[in-house]
Amino acid sequence: MLRNSSIQFLNLHLCRIHEDLIKFLILLLVLLHVLSPQMVRQHFHE
Repeated sequence: MLRNSSIQFLNLHLCRIHEDLIKFLILLLVLLHVLSPQMVRQHFHE
């Protein structure tokens, strides 16, 4: 009984965390996309 309710609780939290993670990953990808050309140039210039 306890186990089952805790699993539901975890599932609820995982759903919320999952949404945040997706937003975070998208932001990260956008940042990488913006920064990577500059970083690559710097890397090749050195």
